[in-house]
Amino acid sequence: RFKMENKLSPEEELAMKEIKPLEQDRLNKVFSFICSQDGKAKNKEFDDEMRRSKSQKVKTDKRNKITENDLTKVLNKLNMDVKITEIRDMIWEVDEDMDKCVSKEEFEKMYKRCVNDEDLLEPRKLFNLVQFLMFDQGFKGRISEEETLQLLYIRYGRDKLDEQIRQIFGEESKRQDGQEKEISYREYLERARKIALEKHELNKRPGASQSRMSRTAHQFFLTQLSDSIYTLQFLRSFLSFLQQLL
Repeated sequence: RFKMENKLSPEEELAMKEIKPLEQDRLNKVFSFICSQDGKAKNKEFDDEMRRSKSQKVKTDKRNKITENDLTKVLNKLNMDVKITEIRDMIWEVDEDMDKCVSKEEFEKMYKRCVNDEDLLEPRKLFNLVQFLMFDQGFKGRISEEETLQLLYIRYGRDKLDEQIRQIFGEESKRQDGQEKEISYREYLERARKIALEKHELNKRPGASQSRMSRTAHQFFLTQLSDSIYTLQFLRSFLSFLQQLL
């Protein structure tokens, strides 16, 4: 008789993934930095709702969540002119409770999913911004090779360090005048998108990689189905998965 194996759901597997201390420290700083961009407006909105509410409770406390305004201000500081629809997409990709904000829990789940996604199939719009800011510790809007070394070494180890640096900065880490090369968020984003595109094209090739993708899709479907086929989270994550494959 066919017997279902007692496998962990994707959410349970994700919960078991650990974020290393240095990554967690940088992640906390980035979350606080983004979340603080629209602090005055959030506090005013909270106070107004408190005054209107007889029960002294508010439906959504945005003070410790990332909002559209937060992301807009951060991207403006990075000299990125981004449409509001793109901002909303960044939030929608990770907004599990559909409150149009990103909580600390959603933020960390997004990070875990992306750093453990070798095939680059997870939505990465918010992740790309977060990763850049984790490198840019002074939040000055540019990053150098030296600033990325520690984080890349912890995540990838010595064997893959040089490859990761080349992917971000290219073959030359110095400028013609001998100064260390720095890149902006726009340049970093272009490189990240190029890497993702090359990875997706590689995965589309016939043969072993195609078989692996089919097995991955089948496994993803079965584990999600056994967890909860009727939940909104399943529908949203599976649709995003299919979009990446097409």
